[in-house]
Amino acid sequence: MDRPGIGKLHNFIGRVLAEKEDNEGAIEKFYKALSIQEKYLGSDHHVTAITHCDIGGVLHWKGDYDGALEEYRKALKI
Repeated sequence: MDRPGIGKLHNFIGRVLAEKEDNEGAIEKFYKALSIQEKYLGSDHHVTAITHCDIGGVLHWKGDYDGALEEYRKALKI
């Protein structure tokens, strides 16, 4: 079931998983949200930018600084 609202729910679940320090689970949910958001909202939508920031935050927390910078820069371009 892929609809814009479902993408938002995947993002919310990702945020909870990130708070629980389940970084892999959070990343998985954020990428699922991003896929749905890009399909329905487009890759240049502000909601898509927020999800890139969420992914960047988890990567930063994991110590993947290059990956985090890449995601933050994607968000900044939007």
